Amino acid sequence: GLSCQTLVFSQENGGAAPAANGNPTTKWTPPPWYMDEVAAEKFEREKIRILQYLKNNNPGTAQIKELSRVADYYLSKMTHEEVRQSIPKDVNQRLLSDVLTPSARPNGRAALLEEIINKIPSILNHPSDVVRTNAVLLLTEMSIEPSNFQTKTPAIPYTPVHKILIQIIEDSQQLRECKIIAVRGLGRICRDDFSNTLSSTDRSDIANTLAKAVESVPVSSEDEDWWYRFRTIESLGYVDRLDNVNGEPIVIDTIMKALSDPKEHLLVRSQAALSISRLPYTGSTNVQLITSQICKLTLRLSAEFLKDPTADYWRDYFSRVFLAFRPETQEQSEKGWGLLYQVKKAGLGANSGYVDQAFERAMPIFKAILQPETPGPLPAPSLKTFQEWVQNNLPSNKKVTPASETLQ
Repeated sequence: GLSCQTLVFSQENGGAAPAANGNPTTKWTPPPWYMDEVAAEKFEREKIRILQYLKNNNPGTAQIKELSRVADYYLSKMTHEEVRQSIPKDVNQRLLSDVLTPSARPNGRAALLEEIINKIPSILNHPSDVVRTNAVLLLTEMSIEPSNFQTKTPAIPYTPVHKILIQIIEDSQQLRECKIIAVRGLGRICRDDFSNTLSSTDRSDIANTLAKAVESVPVSSEDEDWWYRFRTIESLGYVDRLDNVNGEPIVIDTIMKALSDPKEHLLVRSQAALSISRLPYTGSTNVQLITSQICKLTLRLSAEFLKDPTADYWRDYFSRVFLAFRPETQEQSEKGWGLLYQVKKAGLGANSGYVDQAFERAMPIFKAILQPETPGPLPAPSLKTFQEWVQNNLPSNKKVTPASETLQ
């Protein structure tokens, strides 16, 4: 068998390439709460006392006012020249460590995190790209509960932050790298909301924002364009909706368009295959159409691989498509992720034969790319058999929503 543990994903650290400091072209006016280097150093001695208020189940008005000074301190420090190149360690990590101290209570944490959300817009227009990108990173990393290594549960995100992340994505003046980080933050919130604090409307709002973000960027070979589309398609796979609250199938249709567009970057298409396999299918979802498009993508990847088999990205691309059939973990299979598990849901069993046949014929290709230390060569007879099956088993032309007829 093919072990998912061998699959390699070339994920970048933190969600975006390190931003350059740049040359400030606009004057930034510090907000009223700003602490300069001298004031910040003086406050450092008070901070330990104030952080004790995080232990309270219901911090009072006076205590919240004190906690707001902790937010002032860290956000001010983020703009100081002396820490500009070490913000992740000296600001973000220290702040998150203070918030998630084991003795802190959720309400105390929420009080401090809310102060950060309220005040961070004042530095999102800072002339330094480093300040802006790290400010958005801080938002995406904010958690209400720490990770639990015993239960293997990641830190639970502070979900109210999704509203300001949406604003960042919709801000036409904001840096593209900030938008990419915000997109990934929305994906994390949707994926790791184990406390189920996001409402159906919240997830719909996130879905609308991500779908519009994809539409706002053209299908392009420009790095900043296709990378943004890639990250947005990735996050759409975690929304856990097919549609918005108006019943418009924006999630599945947006991902399906990226999956089936031959002009789309192959990494975007590969991620689209993985993302669409994670959506909550219903009895009316056109599973055969989705499977057929993923098979066509596999054939396209195979053809491109034969042109340049030494490229270093093939394992990454093919692994995403493989996982669209068979997910990586037991937990993911229990969620119904992956086509082989989607067809076990009520109303979708009639598609199991089609999916099983597709996976069986694609498997020799996946093995040839993903098992050896060096991908390839592709088995020509198996590739031919798979291609013939795809051509001879096209899905029916009947319209089945929410996968649109126009995508067939």
